[in-house]
Amino acid sequence: MNAIHIKLVTVNYVCRTQDELIRCSKLVSWTVDDLFDNIVYQQAESSQQYFNTGRASEKLPSSETYSMVDLTKLNRTINVFTDVELVRDNLIDKRFQLVEYLSDVDIIFTRKHLNDLTNLCENTQQFINQHPFENIINIKDLLAIICRRTSSSIDKETLQSYSLWLPTTFNLNHELPEFISYFHHREKSAIFS
Repeated sequence: MNAIHIKLVTVNYVCRTQDELIRCSKLVSWTVDDLFDNIVYQQAESSQQYFNTGRASEKLPSSETYSMVDLTKLNRTINVFTDVELVRDNLIDKRFQLVEYLSDVDIIFTRKHLNDLTNLCENTQQFINQHPFENIINIKDLLAIICRRTSSSIDKETLQSYSLWLPTTFNLNHELPEFISYFHHREKSAIFS
């Protein structure tokens, strides 16, 4: 009689997760766990480290160290560099000319975030389509944190967060257990709108 040997192969989809709560959070779809009923879903203010981690700091110029250039007074074509197809395809005014190299430009219109604003303002006097610290409003998790500061907390009865125009928002990289707890509380309260 031939014996059949069965070998099981398993995969640990959360193998790099050290924190036990985060591990349980990532496995919640495949487990039944009441652990999240006891987790506070109220969101706390993020630490200063959170705002600095994973983001390039910007070098800002002093307004006293550079002079303003009035492009309307130039007696030549204004050179524009862009990596934005919409701008490239529609900038047809004869006063502007698209160029390929950053060293030749008066205006930089780019999707890439430029961090060394000091160099741009003091050495090149190029105009750019960005504002210092604009990442606060155009990076979703930072915008949500700033907006949350305008309100108190999540209402315990209705589970509504405020301001009403901002849906309850969690950063799942940092607030996954709180998000699951919030979802479980909404589910138990039969609140799904």
